[in-house]
Order: sequence, then structure tokens, then C-alpha cells
Amino acid sequence: MEFSEKIRRKIVPAETSIIQTMKIMDERTTKLLLVFDGEHFLGLVTNGDLQRAIIAHIPFDTPVCQIVNR
Repeated sequence: MEFSEKIRRKIVPAETSIIQTMKIMDERTTKLLLVFDGEHFLGLVTNGDLQRAIIAHIPFDTPVCQIVNR
């Protein structure tokens, strides 16, 4: 797999839900994703960010851009 493809597989759109983000991380066996709003980089989302969202009782359908580590 090319480097650019590896990077592309780590990108999720800002409106992706928290639960979908968790599924993507699981499917792609990664602990970190890059969050983009169109072509604008918003930040990183990690397993830790998702854990904190769960602990804070943030609904799973919340867009990941609301918990992204900027």
C-alpha cells in the first residue's frame, strides 16, 4: 500500500458520528484518525478522546468534530 493511501485511510469527515468513528478505527486497526471538514484539517481524534466522550456521556451520534483534539 502506498504512503498516500495509508494516510487517506486515516481521514474521516468532521460530520462522522462518534460510533462510526469507533467502527472505522476498529476496521482499520488504528488508534488515531485525522478529522477534516472538506479540505480543512480540524485535528486528531484518538482512542483516548473517544473514551473521554463515553465517560462524559456524550451521545454516540454526536459528530466527531465536537470531540476532536485540536
